[in-house]
Amino acid sequence: MLRRAELGGLRLCHGEKTKDEVQPFNLNVTGGQPLVSKDDICTKVTMFAPQSMRQMNKEDKVRACYQHCCLQYVAGGKMTNETLRGRLSIAASNYSIASRIISDTIAAGLIKLEDSSKSRKYAQYIPIWA
Repeated sequence: MLRRAELGGLRLCHGEKTKDEVQPFNLNVTGGQPLVSKDDICTKVTMFAPQSMRQMNKEDKVRACYQHCCLQYVAGGKMTNETLRGRLSIAASNYSIASRIISDTIAAGLIKLEDSSKSRKYAQYIPIWA
């Protein structure tokens, strides 16, 4: 899979580069989001097989939401309930599932509401570091 994304043998210093490289290949669309960990020497990216929403635990969903929000932000956009549903293949009628995932990710301190004065219906989210 890393060869497909042209990452094989490439030493990366930033997890964001990995996410940027994986995104165009539509890898891990429904779960299996890469786990990025960093130590003193390097950044380690662990790739997982795609999962359905039912197979994902809360931690997986929060990580998927955070990474989607980061990708939206660096691409010049903002994450919304609609963009998250599209990314995770959640039906429009199940918007409350995406809302719950967004709430859990906010509670984890990974994303924040861009403008709290806007209606929750049109809410846009950005990474906490933005």
